[in-house]
Amino acid sequence: MHRRQVTKRHAFMVRNLRSIVRINWMDKVTNKEVFERSGLPSMENLLIRKNLRWTGHLTRMSPDGLQKQIL
Repeated sequence: MHRRQVTKRHAFMVRNLRSIVRINWMDKVTNKEVFERSGLPSMENLLIRKNLRWTGHLTRMSPDGLQKQIL
């Protein structure tokens, strides 16, 4: 995933989290504080974890699998 896509997803996530946690956009609250209040990791951490899980899945897969051959 490209850096620009990650940035857009992060902005979308923060915008929605602010709505869920009921923080007005005019309030002086940093994105870091929004994530602390919601108890969720940042978008970058979520994507890194997802990629690591997929890589672990591929390493356990048989060498004959199509996904492993492509990788």
